[in-house]
Amino acid sequence: MSTDVLENVTALLGRLVFGLAQRVSPRGTLPILLVLEEAHRYVPAATQGRQLRSAAVFERIAKEGRKYGVGLLVASQRPSELSRTLVAQCGTLIAHRIVNPEDQELIRHATPFAGRDVLRQLPGLATQHAVVLGEAVAAPSHVRIRDIQNPPLSRDPDFIGMWQRGGIEEVDDLFDRTAQEWEGETSPVDFGNESSPEEPDA
Repeated sequence: MSTDVLENVTALLGRLVFGLAQRVSPRGTLPILLVLEEAHRYVPAATQGRQLRSAAVFERIAKEGRKYGVGLLVASQRPSELSRTLVAQCGTLIAHRIVNPEDQELIRHATPFAGRDVLRQLPGLATQHAVVLGEAVAAPSHVRIRDIQNPPLSRDPDFIGMWQRGGIEEVDDLFDRTAQEWEGETSPVDFGNESSPEEPDA
């Protein structure tokens, strides 16, 4: 989804959910958890004095949502690009492998529990391993995320294996088929979108 459409759609959904929660009586009796996947795309830090509409909506939910029973689960591979207001309201952080110094610095400032020993662990964490900090745990804890059935197709491609197995004819066929499908798409390609094309909805 292109960035401008994503901004408008997520802002509208956030406003609708928050508006509903504000009207529930008694207050807070309909708990809702909003999961913001790839949140840096629509709740980024303000740049050049401009703030996205979606960022303003979710920042308000982060600040006021708890009293109405609305919580946020924010997921991002680049936490340093997230809105500082949003990050400051996070009570618990689950940090997977983080190599970028800016991202590590953000975590250090986001919670008083992120000492130097914790930050030294982050670059070397294995897949499915994380460090949990904040209100959910008494002390920083190293955890392993359990396996799930039917996991998403999120593993890195086996580049070397594919190059060794695939002949030139197979590559040409895949290239031609992909180009034909691309030509048949009705929506324009968003070259300003840094993320990869998303999986089609089921």
